[in-house]
Amino acid sequence: MTNIDNVANANPARLEPLETRRQARQTAVQARPDARPQDRVDLSAEARAANAPIRTELVERVRAEIASGEYLTDARLDAALDGLLQDIAD
Repeated sequence: MTNIDNVANANPARLEPLETRRQARQTAVQARPDARPQDRVDLSAEARAANAPIRTELVERVRAEIASGEYLTDARLDAALDGLLQDIAD
């Protein structure tokens, strides 16, 4: 059996035709255009950096150095180790 109390306690605005509700909402938006929600996107520094142009000549040079075994030098390994130790210390 259907519970008729649900119909009796329903919100009257929800019983209006859909088109009437749409028109009322549109009228309210037109009356206060400053109240309309604004979309906004904030990009992190990492996202902005990821969108930077790729320096293909640098990428190709580093790939070639890695392939030939010339990339890992004592100076680069020392710099990487110093950076790692600095990160741990912070």
